[in-house]
Amino acid sequence: MNLRSQVFKKMAIDLEKLNDEEVIKLIRDNPRIMLRPVLKKGNKAITGFKETAYGEFML
Repeated sequence: MNLRSQVFKKMAIDLEKLNDEEVIKLIRDNPRIMLRPVLKKGNKAITGFKETAYGEFML
């Protein structure tokens, strides 16, 4: 999670008070706060964000 993200700073959220499900929802609802996204499919995963790589990976 990018704690220095302007989006994250504006939320003023204390991560220590969130459980795993709440953190997942926070990231899902605000993907810009993700520092290094991870996309998982089966037993394979890719990291970072490259739109073309995501498209190819999901085929």
